Amino acid sequence: MSDELRDIEDHRMVDIISNSIQDMNELPEHGHILLIDDKEIHDENELNDVIKNFYNGELFQENTKIHLKLKINLREYIIISNVLYPSILKVVD
Repeated sequence: MSDELRDIEDHRMVDIISNSIQDMNELPEHGHILLIDDKEIHDENELNDVIKNFYNGELFQENTKIHLKLKINLREYIIISNVLYPSILKVVD
């Protein structure tokens, strides 16, 4: 998902939010952060090591919940939740 979000370039913050009191051109964008149970993962090798060495132990089984978080920028969140999110509308007469 992180790679796909990086490829979205055609939606600028000014186009998404047009009547803001803040200048939308000055919002800095940072890289994405992947968290597994509040431990920051920096690359794919680290992810594989955490899964192989920590989550394959005796404490964990196939039904154990692992909390994944992907921290993204505000512009990308708005694109996912409002712009590219399919909406269903039912017109009632």
